[in-house]
Amino acid sequence: MIIHSIEDQDYPNNEIKDGKVYTWFGAEIHDLSHRGLEFCDENIGIYVNEDNKWTLNNKSDDSTFELRSVNVISTIAFNDIIEYDMDGDEHYPCPHFYIRFNHSGPYSYVHYKDHQISYQYYDESNQLVD
Repeated sequence: MIIHSIEDQDYPNNEIKDGKVYTWFGAEIHDLSHRGLEFCDENIGIYVNEDNKWTLNNKSDDSTFELRSVNVISTIAFNDIIEYDMDGDEHYPCPHFYIRFNHSGPYSYVHYKDHQISYQYYDESNQLVD
């Protein structure tokens, strides 16, 4: 699918620039939740302690933390979907979704899913404030 900002003026062009929030891009849906459409396009490592508190900061020197491999799950809220076209166009004949982007892009919620413990999620509710 193609994700567009409702303010997109670049399509079908898309220049690569450091620090730029792209106004359109291709993505594959990972899942649906009560929050919206979920996308998984990145795997990272986070550090988790015995209280299940996590951080992105390197804690490899702290034996109370374990490095965990997680999927980054980014969610587009259903309320932020303004319009969609399931047929696409001559450039990309796939669904196009037009989204209300916030300051950092289309995602309203990000959480992490543990690779080894399928039911374990990490989000802001158990993030360690360093």
